Amino acid sequence: MTTPLVDLKAQYISIKDEIDSAIQRVLQNGQFILGPEVKAFEEEMAAYCGTKFEFGGGKDEMFQMW
Repeated sequence: MTTPLVDLKAQYISIKDEIDSAIQRVLQNGQFILGPEVKAFEEEMAAYCGTKFEFGGGKDEMFQMW
């Protein structure tokens, strides 16, 4: 028997309603780039990282932090 390093299915199930709701909001408003969900993500990530500013664009900025 092997033990998985990360159980992504269990993680998804634990926040399924939140994830599904966010996906529905993006699909319904059609703003896949620079929409309100991206703005909210950037603000929450900046707060989590203890910075004043959002990242401004996407994953490239997140990778530059590390």
